[in-house]
Amino acid sequence: MEIAGLQAGGNAVARAELHEQAVAFEGMFLGILMRTMRKGMPQSERFHGGRGEEIFGGMMDQEMSLAMAQKGGLGIARMVEDAVGARLDVRG
Repeated sequence: MEIAGLQAGGNAVARAELHEQAVAFEGMFLGILMRTMRKGMPQSERFHGGRGEEIFGGMMDQEMSLAMAQKGGLGIARMVEDAVGARLDVRG
């Protein structure tokens, strides 16, 4: 559902959808942050796992960032909910 579609739904449905989208946004932001931090870490030849580590490290970053966002993360999702909810009048 798009943000514009939130106005058409019921208020409870709109709040739930807004919350879901805000958490997804924060998860995506945290994922970018974690990937950037991982790139900055030094890699030694002895302990670097090659392409497999890159793939599974990315998957781990994605899952960890989503879990962090669902638990409250940095509070970005709540700020997005407040700002967008006030504009669309679907605050929680």
